[in-house]
Parts: sequence; structure tokens; C-alpha cells
Amino acid sequence: MPKPPTAFAPTEVVADPDNDRRHRRRFSREEKLRILAEADRCKGRGEVAALPRKESLYSSHLTMWRQQLRAHGEAGLDAEIPLRTACEVLGMPRATARRHLAPRRHGPRRRRPTSHRRLAQSEEQVVLAVLHSERFQDQAPRQVYAELLDEGTYLASPSTMYRILAAQGESSERRNQREARSHAVPRLQATRHDQVWTWDISKLATYVPGVFLNLYLVLDLFSRYPVAWMVAERENSALSKQLFAEAITRYQLEPGSITVHNERGAPMTASGFVDMLAQLGIERSKSRPRVSHDNPFSESCFKTIKYQPDCPGRFQDIAHARRWLTELFDWYGG
Repeated sequence: MPKPPTAFAPTEVVADPDNDRRHRRRFSREEKLRILAEADRCKGRGEVAALPRKESLYSSHLTMWRQQLRAHGEAGLDAEIPLRTACEVLGMPRATARRHLAPRRHGPRRRRPTSHRRLAQSEEQVVLAVLHSERFQDQAPRQVYAELLDEGTYLASPSTMYRILAAQGESSERRNQREARSHAVPRLQATRHDQVWTWDISKLATYVPGVFLNLYLVLDLFSRYPVAWMVAERENSALSKQLFAEAITRYQLEPGSITVHNERGAPMTASGFVDMLAQLGIERSKSRPRVSHDNPFSESCFKTIKYQPDCPGRFQDIAHARRWLTELFDWYGG
């Protein structure tokens, strides 16, 4: 007996990508004219319904071709770019294209009839005069409605008041509003050390829940060197004054030679701290209100400190924090 083959011929057939996709039949102008002419010759019962099945098309094709023939003649039956291809080229959803191409089903919007309960012109003027009065000129219509109703007076519903104000272009905020302020983005450039200092305060967690230490840190913008730092239990302007008074004295800076950038926290904007900087001839730069990224160098240094591999995360007390920060800044500034 012959030995069985040790290897078998492959049995898998890989599908051709050109064949493994959906094909849509295309009709030329001549085919469309032929099918339409054949549809016109169908007189017997069921012949028109049988023609689409015979030609593998839908009855909507016949309707569309007749519309194209009436609107543009035989030239309107030429092959068109498929909707899917056109939408892919234009980057438009097909639903949007169909909505724009569909015939308009509705005419102009019908005018809404006037209600027989609508206020007369004279009554609207009375309501408008009340809303413009000194008493109610800065109140919302619902507040006006509630106060008048408490006094036993009914002029109109709140929605009617809003409608009357909207007709006059007065449906916006009625209360006095402070004009929006535009704060310039602080832009500082340092070409040497001791030209721009940036500082901030960050919290250091302790082993006692809810108790934090405060790290005051002053950085030189040019060299990123921590020129002064302090760990304290409180966050106030007195400690800020002490920090900068010692730092300015230590580096013997001349008045007007340095700019200090900080955020808008209470220790940074306190009058005592601001007056001390003015006496020392230090120019101030502040972050914009409610903007958290106008002091990026201090925030970056705080992240460097707290993400150190040997950072304890929580400190026992101020002495523990000072010991660890002393070692860190000796390494960081060295």
C-alpha cells in the first residue's frame, strides 16, 4: 500500500479583496432609457411591479430617473458620483448630504395666531413702565411678579414680562454688573541671576490628619536656584516679610535691581508685605486672578520636591521637615 503523504497541499483559499466587497450595479444612460421605455410599455396587471425585479432595481429608481429626465433631459441620466464617495471627499456625513438634497417638504412657517388673551398695547406699556421704575429696574421679572403679588397686584405672568422685555431688546441681565476686566499675561525675562525672583507657598503633610506645615520657597528665575526657603506652621504676611528681608540683606541687592513675581494669595498681597517691598525698591509682578499656571517655576520646583524618591511624604514635625529639606536643597543647588 502506498504510504500516506507526509505533507498535505494547503486547502485555504484567500479571498481577493476586490471580490470581497459589496458591488453596486451602475446603470448607463442607455440602460436607463431602455428600462424607462420598457416601463412605459407595461400595460398589463403586475407588469410594472415585475420589471424592477427583473432588472434588479427598486421602483424608486424609476421615479428618480423620470424626475431627472423631466428636469434635465437625457443629460440628467448620466452616471453620477456615488453619494458615499462624494461625502468622503468633502468630509461630510451622508445624513447631512441627504437632508440638503431632499426636496423641501414644508413651506414657510405659518404665522402663529394671536391669542385672544394677549395684553393690549396700553397694558403692555403699563407693565413696561413698572419694570423700568426705580424700584424694579434691577430685578428679574420673577422677582417683580412675586413682590407685586404679595401686595395684591397682578399685571402679567413672568413669561409675559419676559416677552415684553425681549420685544424691547431688554431680556439680558438687569442687575448692575461690573465690566469684565482684562489682565495682561505676566511676561518676565531674566538674563542674569538675582534679576527676577519667583516665590510661592506649598503645604507639607504631617502625621496628624488635617495639620500641615508651610514651605516658603524663593527661586531665582535665571538659575532656578533656591535663594531662600522657610518651613513654618503658619501662613501669614509677617513670615513673608521676614523671609524677604533676610534674603535681600543676605544677597546685598541694590534697590530697583530685582523683580519679584508671586501669586495673589493673602501673604503675597498683604499691605505690610507690599509696603516692605516698596521700601526696598523691589518691583512686583502678580499672576492673573484665578489662573493657576502663571507661576510655573515655583510649582515645578514643588513637584520636584514632593516627587523625590526619598521624600517621606509626611513629616513628624518642623525639625524633621527642615532636616530633610536642608539635605535636598544642598543636593539640588549643588
